[in-house]
Amino acid sequence: MAGLDTMIFPFYTEYWSFLVFFVLFSIGVVWRYSGSRWNGMFRNRIFKSKIVRLWKTTNDKRRTTNN
Repeated sequence: MAGLDTMIFPFYTEYWSFLVFFVLFSIGVVWRYSGSRWNGMFRNRIFKSKIVRLWKTTNDKRRTTNN
Protein backbone atom coordinates (compact mmCIF):
# COMPACT_ATOMS: atom_id res chain seq x y z
CA MET A 1 0.00 0.00 0.00
CA ALA A 2 2.96 2.31 0.31
CA GLY A 3 3.36 2.54 -3.46
CA LEU A 4 -0.34 3.18 -3.99
CA ASP A 5 0.00 6.83 -3.02
CA THR A 6 2.62 7.41 -5.69
CA MET A 7 0.53 5.53 -8.25
CA ILE A 8 -2.61 7.59 -7.59
CA PHE A 9 -0.83 10.88 -6.94
CA PRO A 10 2.46 10.62 -8.84
CA PHE A 11 3.22 14.35 -8.66
CA TYR A 12 1.75 15.20 -5.29
CA THR A 13 4.78 14.59 -3.09
CA GLU A 14 7.46 16.20 -5.28
CA TYR A 15 5.84 18.61 -7.71
CA TRP A 16 2.72 19.77 -5.90
CA SER A 17 3.75 23.43 -5.97
CA PHE A 18 4.40 23.27 -9.72
CA LEU A 19 1.01 21.63 -10.27
CA VAL A 20 -0.76 24.28 -8.20
CA PHE A 21 1.01 26.99 -10.20
CA PHE A 22 0.17 25.31 -13.51
CA VAL A 23 -3.50 24.92 -12.58
CA LEU A 24 -3.79 28.54 -11.45
CA PHE A 25 -1.95 29.77 -14.56
CA SER A 26 -4.19 27.77 -16.89
CA ILE A 27 -7.30 29.05 -15.09
CA GLY A 28 -5.99 32.60 -15.53
CA VAL A 29 -5.35 32.08 -19.24
CA VAL A 30 -8.81 30.61 -19.77
CA TRP A 31 -10.37 33.43 -17.73
CA ARG A 32 -8.50 36.03 -19.77
CA TYR A 33 -9.34 34.76 -23.24
CA SER A 34 -12.83 33.35 -22.67
CA GLY A 35 -14.32 36.32 -20.84
CA SER A 36 -17.25 38.27 -22.10
CA ARG A 37 -16.70 40.80 -24.86
CA TRP A 38 -17.66 43.76 -22.67
CA ASN A 39 -15.23 42.70 -19.97
CA GLY A 40 -12.40 42.27 -22.47
CA MET A 41 -13.11 45.63 -24.09
CA PHE A 42 -13.30 47.30 -20.69
CA ARG A 43 -10.00 45.77 -19.60
CA ASN A 44 -8.29 46.69 -22.87
CA ARG A 45 -9.64 50.24 -22.71
CA ILE A 46 -8.15 50.75 -19.24
CA PHE A 47 -4.84 49.26 -20.36
CA LYS A 48 -4.70 51.38 -23.52
CA SER A 49 -5.57 54.55 -21.62
CA LYS A 50 -2.70 53.89 -19.22
CA ILE A 51 -0.30 53.37 -22.12
CA VAL A 52 -1.52 56.53 -23.90
CA ARG A 53 -1.23 58.57 -20.71
CA LEU A 54 2.31 57.30 -20.10
CA TRP A 55 3.27 58.02 -23.72
CA LYS A 56 1.89 61.56 -23.54
CA THR A 57 3.72 62.35 -20.32
CA THR A 58 7.02 61.06 -21.70
CA ASN A 59 6.56 63.06 -24.90
CA ASP A 60 5.75 66.22 -22.94
CA LYS A 61 8.87 65.75 -20.84
CA ARG A 62 10.95 65.33 -23.97
CA ARG A 63 9.50 68.48 -25.51
CA THR A 64 10.19 70.56 -22.42
CA THR A 65 13.75 69.31 -22.08
CA ASN A 66 14.53 69.81 -25.78
CA ASN A 67 13.35 73.42 -25.74
